[in-house]
Amino acid sequence: MVNYPAQYSEEIRGGHGQGIALEGMPEGGDRLDKLNSLDKLNSLNSLDKPDRLDRVEAIVEQMAHAVLATTEVVERMGERIDFLSLQVQQQGQQFQQQGYQVYTITDAVQTLIENQADSAKQLNDLMITISHLAKALEHQRK
Repeated sequence: MVNYPAQYSEEIRGGHGQGIALEGMPEGGDRLDKLNSLDKLNSLNSLDKPDRLDRVEAIVEQMAHAVLATTEVVERMGERIDFLSLQVQQQGQQFQQQGYQVYTITDAVQTLIENQADSAKQLNDLMITISHLAKALEHQRK
């Protein structure tokens, strides 16, 4: 015989048509849904008490296995969701860092362009000055 916690214990009631009452389970049709089907419960009434108890134990054991399997799946899904959330968070941080890097590079390129423009102006001014000096030297030679 399998021992279950008190909240899941079964109470087998004798007599035709009384069926099975499960403590801690919802009232009404939901109770029968938890045991797979109404047919399984009705077939228990035709069995003698020890056979009914064995059958109910088997049904409850199947339910317990299903609950445990479902719990394990939900736990694995939760772990996977946590892992994916961490990945998304890390990718967000990487994206933000890359954004800062792009901004820094853009700012550096802008500074280089401004410096190049200043250098080009200075070079142009220098060329004009050299040209004036060359003309002045030519006039002195003549």
